[in-house]
Amino acid sequence: MTRLSTYVLFCLLALSSVAWGAAPTYYWVGGNGTVAWDDGSTWNTTKGGGGTSRVALTNDVLIIDGTDLGSGATGALTITGVTTQTIGSLQVIGNASTTLQSGAAAVLTLSGGGTALQIDAGSTLIFDATIAANIITMNLPSGSTGTISGNLTLQGSVASTAHKLTGVGTSAITFQNGSIFTAGTNFSSNPFGTTNLNSVSFASGSTYISIAGSNPFGAGQPSTVVVFQTGSLFKIVGSSTPAFSGRTYANLELNSPATVITTTGGSKVTLDNLTITAGTLNFNMTGIPGHSIKGNITVAPGATLNFAPASAGTVNLNGSSIQSIGGAGTISNTALSTIVLNNSNGLTVNTNLSLTGALTLTSGKITLGSNTLTTASAITGASLSNYVVTNSTGALIQTLIASGTKSFPIGTATTYAPVSITNNDGASSDNYSASVAPDASGSNSGSDRVQLAWTVGRTGATAYTPAFQWPGTAEGANFTANRATYSNLFSGIPSSSASVAATLSGADPYTLTATATANTNTVFGIGQNAAALPVELTSLAATSRNGSVNISWSTATEKNNSGFSIERKGVDAKWNTLGFVKGHGTSNTQNSYSYTDAVTSGGTYSYRLKQVDNDGKYEYSKEVETAVALLASDYTMAQNYPNPFNPTTNIRFALKNTQYASLKVYNLIGQEVATLFEGTAVGGQITNVTFDASHLTSGTYIYQLKSAERTEVKRMTLVK
Repeated sequence: MTRLSTYVLFCLLALSSVAWGAAPTYYWVGGNGTVAWDDGSTWNTTKGGGGTSRVALTNDVLIIDGTDLGSGATGALTITGVTTQTIGSLQVIGNASTTLQSGAAAVLTLSGGGTALQIDAGSTLIFDATIAANIITMNLPSGSTGTISGNLTLQGSVASTAHKLTGVGTSAITFQNGSIFTAGTNFSSNPFGTTNLNSVSFASGSTYISIAGSNPFGAGQPSTVVVFQTGSLFKIVGSSTPAFSGRTYANLELNSPATVITTTGGSKVTLDNLTITAGTLNFNMTGIPGHSIKGNITVAPGATLNFAPASAGTVNLNGSSIQSIGGAGTISNTALSTIVLNNSNGLTVNTNLSLTGALTLTSGKITLGSNTLTTASAITGASLSNYVVTNSTGALIQTLIASGTKSFPIGTATTYAPVSITNNDGASSDNYSASVAPDASGSNSGSDRVQLAWTVGRTGATAYTPAFQWPGTAEGANFTANRATYSNLFSGIPSSSASVAATLSGADPYTLTATATANTNTVFGIGQNAAALPVELTSLAATSRNGSVNISWSTATEKNNSGFSIERKGVDAKWNTLGFVKGHGTSNTQNSYSYTDAVTSGGTYSYRLKQVDNDGKYEYSKEVETAVALLASDYTMAQNYPNPFNPTTNIRFALKNTQYASLKVYNLIGQEVATLFEGTAVGGQITNVTFDASHLTSGTYIYQLKSAERTEVKRMTLVK
C-alpha cells in the first residue's frame, strides 16, 4: 500500500469516527520551550508520541499533559501560532505550564459540550500577546463548560492586550477552590466579556488577582458577568481602581505598596472581609443607608484605610457572625462618614481606633479589650444590648466641648453601665476617657456594693461632673436591701475613707451623680461607707445544735448603737422578729453577741440582723442560713397553715422511713374531695403540699395522712 493510500485510509477512518460520535483525543508531543501550534505533527494520539498525528477536526479533544510533553520532555511550554479554529475541548493537566500566543487575532471555540475547558490543580494556562492586536479569545458556547482548578492568566508583552474567556449560561465557567485567575501585566478590557450574565463563578477558596484591566463584572451594575461566591478573594496588586458602586464581592484585599486607590459612587457595594496589606484605600462611597461590610477589616502596618466620602456616606458592619477591626495600620473616617454596627453578634476592636465621623449602634456590642476607641462625634443608638464593652485597660474616649455633656455608653460583657460626663470648663474642650469592669473586691464585702468599678480620665486639668448608671442585677444582696444608705460614691473602691458627695436617682437602672471633682484617671466605686456607719459588723453566723440555732455576731466599732433585732424568715417567706439584743452604744473595741432560737421543727432557716441606731435609723445585715435536723416532734402531720384559709393552705408531714403514703381531703359526710399526695414519701424529709380549695364551698374539711407507720386525721376550715 502506498503512503498516499495510507493517508487517505486514515482520513476516512477519522471521518467515520466523527460520524459515529467518537471524539478523537490528541496529546501535545511537540516538547517544551517555544514551539509552533502545528495542527498535525505536534499532536499525537499517544501520550509522549508514537501514535498517529492529528488530523484537525471540530470535535478534537486536545490534552497538554505536563508529565510528558513529547519524548519524556517536561517544563514550561510556549505554543505560538495559535489560529482560529473549533475543537471539542482543551485539557491542561499534570502540572503543565503552558503559554498560548497567536500571530493574529485568534478565536478558539470549544464546542464539545460538557467540560470543554479543564485546567487541573497545579497546572497553568496563559494567554499572551507580543502585539496588542494578536489577542486570543476562547469561547465556550452553550452546552460547554469550563472548570479551572489551577491557574489562568491573561496578559501581554505590550499594552492594551484584550484577551477573553467567555461562556454561556449560569456558572458556565467555574474557578474552583485553590484556583487563581490573574488579569496580568498589560491586560485591558473585561476578561470574561460583557453580555453573558452570571456565566463565570469564583467559588469559595478561589482568587482573582487584578494587576491590570477593566473591572471583572463586565455588564453595567447591578448586572454582572462574574459572581464572587462567599469565601472567594478579589486581590488588587496593581493600580487599577476596582468597580465598587452597585457591586458585590466576597473578600477583597489591596496589596500594592505605594498605591493609592480611591473608590467612589453611591450605589451599594457589598464586601465580606476587607484587608489592606499594602497601599492606601480611600473608601469614598457616598449614600444612605449606604454600603455593607460583612466580615473583618484588617489593615497591616504601613497600610491605610480611609472612609472619606465627599458627601454623606454610611458603612454598615452587618455580618451574620462576630466581626473584627484590627491591624497596626491606619484606619480613619471623616466627618461625613458614618459607621453603623448592625450585627447582633457584635464587633471586636483589636487595635486603637479613632473615628471623626458618627458611630451608630443599631445592633450588637463593640468589645475593646485592652484597646481604645476615640470618637469625635456622639455615639447614637446605645441600649441595654448595644454598647461599648470595656475592661480595666481599654477605654472609650470622647471630646467634650466647653460646658458640654456626653454619654459614654459603656458596660461589661453582661452589664450596661454607662457614664455621663459634664465638662465644667466653660472655656475649652477636653478629652475624657471612661471604662467599666466587674469588681466585687475592696475592704467591704462585694455584697455591700455595686459590683462594678468605673475609671474616668482626662487630658486637661478641668473639673468634671460624672454620673454613673447601673442595673439592680449588678448590686450585692446587702446593697440592694440598703440601697438608699449604701449608695455612696468613692474616688476608688468603697472603703472606710470619706465618700464623694453624690445624689441617687432613678429606679432600675439607678444613677448616682457626683458633684464637680478635680480627680484625674480616677477609679470610682459605689457602696457602703463604713466610716459613716454607727456599727461596723465583722462577722455573722448561724449554727444548729440539739434542735436549736445559735446566732452569733461581732462588731469592730459601734456608734450610737441601740441594738439588734434578730429576724427569721418564716415558711411564708416573711421576716419575723424573734428578739432584741441591746448594743454597746459607742465603742471602739470589739464586742461579741449571740442569740438562741429554740426552733420547734427541723428544716432550713434564714436569719438576719436589723441594727438600730439611738435615733431610730436602721440597716439590715446580710442573710445567713443553717439547717436543723428533724426532731421527734417533726414526725407527724402538722396543722394546716393558715387556718382558717381562703382558698389555699399548706400542709406538711414527715415519716421516719421511706414508704408509700397518701394525703387526702374529705368533706364531713366522708366524700373524698381531693388527693394532695399519693406515692413514695422519703423518710426523714419534710414534705410540703398546697391545697387549693377554690372549687369548694365554705365549711369544715378533714384531711387524712395514711401510711404503714400511722394514720393521722386533722380538721381545717375554709371560709370564703
